[in-house]
Amino acid sequence: ISLNIGTSGKAHIEYSAFMIPTVLGAAGRNFGLLFLDVSGATTATNTYWNASLANETAWTTQSFGNSILVTGLNPGINNFKLRYGAVSATMAFSNRQISGYAI
Repeated sequence: ISLNIGTSGKAHIEYSAFMIPTVLGAAGRNFGLLFLDVSGATTATNTYWNASLANETAWTTQSFGNSILVTGLNPGINNFKLRYGAVSATMAFSNRQISGYAI
């Protein structure tokens, strides 16, 4: 999503997704990650400062997400992109959603 950020430098962002493992790794250590990249007036990529983490131990679908106040944004058009990944397993992600508004 793209938001026009004013002088407050703030935005409220919510994101979520469904996750299911396609290959399980070590028992109890199969993590899925959701996080944001920010581009445009502000750049913050490949960081986990806003990560949402879920641990999946079986072959079930899990929903997870985050609702955060993002501060320190530069005024102007800021683009928020939902990124996802996995640790110690291979995960499939679906129903990815992102929404937000400038404050």
